[in-house]
Amino acid sequence: MTDTNPGSTETASKPLDGPVPPDVDRVAVERGFGELVAVRLGVTSSRAMASGSGTAAIALAAMVLLHGPLMQEDELSPFYSLLHAAYLAFLLMLIGGLGHAVRGLVVGTRAHYLYSGGFVSTRRSRCRTLAWEDVARMRAIHRRRGNHSRVGEVQGYRLEGRDGNSFTIPLVLTDGRDAFIDHIAAALREHNRPTV
Repeated sequence: MTDTNPGSTETASKPLDGPVPPDVDRVAVERGFGELVAVRLGVTSSRAMASGSGTAAIALAAMVLLHGPLMQEDELSPFYSLLHAAYLAFLLMLIGGLGHAVRGLVVGTRAHYLYSGGFVSTRRSRCRTLAWEDVARMRAIHRRRGNHSRVGEVQGYRLEGRDGNSFTIPLVLTDGRDAFIDHIAAALREHNRPTV
């Protein structure tokens, strides 16, 4: 089931020796979810903003350095074409870096906590839960665009509740397996819930 590599921004499941946020712990106890099984931490907002801003700053510095020679070069020379192409590449890098930083700010930090009795997902300071008996199904999410040879690969899974709530869990492979997804699939098998 978990045999492709989508390249995710999520980190692999973390060891259980770190503290669970108090809100997550409280919600899990209230719902009677039992023992913590696994944790998957996403990229934090500050980390996404830092990496995006750093990329944008490097691109901007390169554009500033290229601007002078680009303005002095004859537009018909091959060197101008090379400088112009490099300038455009750094412009795209600047836009991509800024986009990554803004996305990190908008999306916020995400984390998933897997308990023996259910699932807790956090985004920013909001906790959402789903007990295993309330799961309607887990559905694979396939790549729809990009490199033609990778179209159709599994990128992650969507855990869908009977109440219409859903949780997207990116696939993060280690040695061809995703232990976090495997734990969820095992819990769903115990409760006779489909994985499609």
